[in-house]
Amino acid sequence: MLQNTSKKLLTGLVMLTSTTVLAACGANETPTNPASEESVSSSMPVTSSQSQAGKTSESSSAVSSDQAQSNTTEESSSQGIENQDYKISLEQAIDIYNKTYPDTTIKSISFDLDDGYYQYEVEGFNQNEEMELNIDAMSGDILEKERETENTQNKTELDLTNLISPQEAMSAALKEIGSGYVEEWELETKLGKTYYEVEIENIENGDHDVDVYIDSKTGEVIDKD
Repeated sequence: MLQNTSKKLLTGLVMLTSTTVLAACGANETPTNPASEESVSSSMPVTSSQSQAGKTSESSSAVSSDQAQSNTTEESSSQGIENQDYKISLEQAIDIYNKTYPDTTIKSISFDLDDGYYQYEVEGFNQNEEMELNIDAMSGDILEKERETENTQNKTELDLTNLISPQEAMSAALKEIGSGYVEEWELETKLGKTYYEVEIENIENGDHDVDVYIDSKTGEVIDKD
């Protein structure tokens, strides 16, 4: 009888121990929370490739804006003859004329963009003829020349001594007007005074041409109209 009771007690202890272990294992398991998984997923950092794509897009927009501004500036600055670099200077153009028409006198010199060429137009005369020579300001080539019989008794010689440069004359004229760009200039002598006549396209004044007269030796503004 005692032996049977011991067996039943041992069996009960074994079952109790098993139940306790199972309960402990169940308590240690953490249930899966769907909301937590969504939270973790939404808070994951942006990958380096996504970040790089965003930076590239922003960079492209900035470059496009800079290019547009650059194109506008270049278009504006390229309109005037004062913004170009010429291989042939005024002095070199005078030398070319004198070699082409020796023993003649220069009457006037002008400069503009004509037929796609930046060019000097030098006019001269002798006792009974007038000459005209068009010189490419980039190459020094003669683009056109004319010579015709003419009464030159009242022609005036151009004073070419101590001249300021065309660039200085154009700068003085633009400073006087305050806006616009130079379309052409002419160097001539009247009433014993040599001056640059600088023609400015004044954009702020409704594209109205303004002629500014600059003293060829001092750079002072003589007049404008």
